Amino acid sequence: MSMHDDSLSQPANDIAGESVHVDGNVPDAQRYMRIAHIGQTRHTDVWRCVDRRLGRPVDMHVAKSPADDVATLAEARANGRLEHPAIAPVYDVGANEQGR
Repeated sequence: MSMHDDSLSQPANDIAGESVHVDGNVPDAQRYMRIAHIGQTRHTDVWRCVDRRLGRPVDMHVAKSPADDVATLAEARANGRLEHPAIAPVYDVGANEQGR
């Protein structure tokens, strides 16, 4: 497969007022496009984003500081194991270009 397979690309979608080109081959570092800062928790800033591979809106929690990285990862892993209608599912865990 080539680096850019047109069968995995779709026209731009309007998500959260933003025009987003959905591309199944987008690199990991560019997968999530931040739309707006929507809140915070004790350890994280919460951003409304768009998953550019799947073309869907998601909320992303980003550790506020390196000291919060361990707590943020532990919380994401714990929540990722839970299934309940009142708990938002965790679909992905990773680090950004700053390692957080």
